[in-house]
Amino acid sequence: MPEFSPPRVLEENLSRMVLLLKRLDIADLGQCDFLERPAPEALMQALEDLDYLAALDDDGNLSEVGIVMSEFPLDPQISKSLLAACEFQCVSEMLTLAAMLTDGDAWCCDAALCPRSLHQADVLRAELLDIMQRIELPVSAPMFPDEECILNVTRALLSGGFLKVARDVDGQGNYVMLTHKHVAHLHPSSVYDGRTPLPTWVLYHDFSISQDNCISVATEILPEMLLEFAPQYYLSNLPLSESRDLLMELRDQLQDQDTFTAQGDEDSLKEAEEKDACCLQ
Repeated sequence: MPEFSPPRVLEENLSRMVLLLKRLDIADLGQCDFLERPAPEALMQALEDLDYLAALDDDGNLSEVGIVMSEFPLDPQISKSLLAACEFQCVSEMLTLAAMLTDGDAWCCDAALCPRSLHQADVLRAELLDIMQRIELPVSAPMFPDEECILNVTRALLSGGFLKVARDVDGQGNYVMLTHKHVAHLHPSSVYDGRTPLPTWVLYHDFSISQDNCISVATEILPEMLLEFAPQYYLSNLPLSESRDLLMELRDQLQDQDTFTAQGDEDSLKEAEEKDACCLQ
């Protein structure tokens, strides 16, 4: 155990700060007067993440999506998930999740519930709802716990959080984070802790070096969803790895299934046309 834990700032993503600087029309981040200048690699990673989230245009300026994302006092990945919830009609549920996920480390990492934290989450949810209504985004009625709604919430989360995916490589809970290739474990407070078998693919919200390389607030996902919501990243930009090979193989299988289904539909259509021709004769 190290004598001192690594500074939390070393684990933070700078995407939110860069998004705000872009909104303030500060193009040259290298010229900003930071009190503590972040590493150039961290700034470049933040810009790359924003690009993957479609928050930047081809010139590196904020896109229309990025401008809307900057309205929310949230991590850009959660903001993108909130926008995706408009498409999947699970806005009410995502507003609650967004408020809870932004309610400090205690909410995300600890199993206990605190009335003060719940109140803070409720206040933040109301603020987020007000922002959505002010910028005229569609707000769907709550549908939880409808099964389709639960699936749509997962889709919305993955639409913004696809950069935070990990895969259990040995069935023993050793999760490789696909973006950074670090090996991590599920936090002991996770609902999956002690479950057999463990989920193979998970979307996580937080990663902590200081807590024995733990990923927390994890949700089980299907690898097919990565191909659906982030094909460009996972098939083109993901570094060579076993995980990428598995996704490429899965893509080929799905394409073969689609071809087989399309051929079957075409044969059925031809057969129906032939029967109709016989009837007419």
